[in-house]
Amino acid sequence: MSRKNHSLLCLLTGIEPTERVDFADRQIRISIAWVASYSPDNEIILPKNCGIKPPLLRG
Repeated sequence: MSRKNHSLLCLLTGIEPTERVDFADRQIRISIAWVASYSPDNEIILPKNCGIKPPLLRG
């Protein structure tokens, strides 16, 4: 999770769904990004939605 220019970003990567591959038989991975305006409430809520414990902010 990071904070820049009054915005918060939480990025989850490398989620590997079972039995999902592309045409070349490579494992498909899913990434999810949450972007929110900075506020003290969002600084608490967004990490919970991302499954991490605050304060893990950089920036």
